[in-house]
Amino acid sequence: FHWFEESAKRGDIQGEYLLAICYENGYGIIANRDKARLWYEKAAEKGEQNAIKALERFKTENLPLKKIKNNDSL
Repeated sequence: FHWFEESAKRGDIQGEYLLAICYENGYGIIANRDKARLWYEKAAEKGEQNAIKALERFKTENLPLKKIKNNDSL
């Protein structure tokens, strides 16, 4: 988790995607779908196809998601 987090914070697309997976599934951290979505969105904005698919899955599952403010702790 730690290395994915460091990579994601530097803007690495793979780090963002892998960190999202960690948050979604609780790998190395308590699962948090809101933070997972945030990191999937960051990776998707850069064209990461698996992140785009994950966001589509989130939408079709119709689970409540709250918006995370940019200044919230990641």
